[in-house]
Amino acid sequence: MEKISELLLQWYAVNQRDLPWRRRKNAYEIWVSEIMLQQTRVETVIPYYERFLRELPDLPALAAVEEDRLLKLWEGLGYYSRVRNMQKAAKLCMEQYGGQLPKTAAELEKLPGIGHYTAGAIASIAYGEPVCAVDGNLGRVYARLFLLEDDMTTPAGRKKVEDLIREDLADDMGSMNQALMDIGAGICLPGEKAKCILCPLQAHCQAFQQKRTAEFPIRKKQAVRKKEEKTVLLCIENDRILLHRRPPQGLLAGMTEFILLDGMLPPEAFPGCIPLGNHRHIFTHLEWSLTGYCIYGTPKELPEGCFWAPLEHLFDTYSFPSAFKPYTLWLKKQTGSLK
Repeated sequence: MEKISELLLQWYAVNQRDLPWRRRKNAYEIWVSEIMLQQTRVETVIPYYERFLRELPDLPALAAVEEDRLLKLWEGLGYYSRVRNMQKAAKLCMEQYGGQLPKTAAELEKLPGIGHYTAGAIASIAYGEPVCAVDGNLGRVYARLFLLEDDMTTPAGRKKVEDLIREDLADDMGSMNQALMDIGAGICLPGEKAKCILCPLQAHCQAFQQKRTAEFPIRKKQAVRKKEEKTVLLCIENDRILLHRRPPQGLLAGMTEFILLDGMLPPEAFPGCIPLGNHRHIFTHLEWSLTGYCIYGTPKELPEGCFWAPLEHLFDTYSFPSAFKPYTLWLKKQTGSLK
């Protein structure tokens, strides 16, 4: 029987996606792409990636950039702790690794924000280390190939996949990992969306042979999301707006936001306000129901950490969480800065 690794390399040589971080084996560029691609689609990431690399082309630039500018470059991708961890890792690399990323998965995994999968991806693609990189997409492929009933999001499920891959390591594990990434992202799709007719591994896939593709991977029960109601205030006075800096720890740590109050307060609470509508935003384990108003002046009760900022160049200076997108768009239109 032809090896799975050989089929993958043959398929990848012809069908690999043309992605900007694949055009040269640069560890820094691969790292940036992998962090950006966590829970974000490739087509969404590419313009963010290109903008980020234009301004921060290497580790020294990432280590030295001011945090507000760093967050601005990341704006729109969410999960801002990821880019903060990237800067922490960059600073450690400047101090301990001569301004370079470590060349083994084991050393990479010691850096902030680099987990098992990301370390394997960087080490195999950039440095040729014979290690696998098991993420959710790759786990789905192997769960179907071998009818694995393990939860692919757990260490035990990941280890079972890694053990199977080690039995059939390719000479070029970087290309094999990328082939599996491409198959998982474009062919071996979740549920009923799988495009099995296009898959080079179809003849080896037990789920396909048994017509059980949609059953795998076995899904764990989703935790119930906590729900919270909030009121967003855009407080404007003399060409200034009142902003709030969130605490350095916790949800949206250190981010700039508009005034955020608990509860969905009615318009009567803010005489003369401009209602900005309702909006729902979903985090991983939390759901916000928001209602927004523009008011002129300062509300009676304010959280700690508020400050006034000029409206001019506001969006060039500060980044705002995507939870507030409808309200940032409204304000951009009012200030003529919608680009």
